[in-house]
Amino acid sequence: MNYSSYNGSLYNKDKTTLIRGVGGVSTVNILDTVTTIDDYAFYHNNNITNILIPEGVKHFGLFAFAYCQNLTTMTILATTPPICTQHTLFSTNFQHIYVPANSVENYKIASRWDDYADVISAISS
Repeated sequence: MNYSSYNGSLYNKDKTTLIRGVGGVSTVNILDTVTTIDDYAFYHNNNITNILIPEGVKHFGLFAFAYCQNLTTMTILATTPPICTQHTLFSTNFQHIYVPANSVENYKIASRWDDYADVISAISS
């Protein structure tokens, strides 16, 4: 078997890539083992409003969160901004993107994250 499932989400066998995110929930916590959120993982998922991205995530795939129009809050524990490919965050309505305090400025100037500089702020302790 090349895949595994956990809490309704589909992962590769070793759970380092999130292939398809869970559908009918509003809050999503991604496993700490994940380093990549695959292309289209949450594409057009209008149920999620809040997502927690673990520290080890390095890459968001093509259209990974595109058209998640109710996704308003993203908390990212990674100190280095994950690489976003084209249209990763297209047509989202973020009100808050929370990141580690020592990384706020890096996120605000990182490619594709800079479009959201006005909603990026430090995770409160």
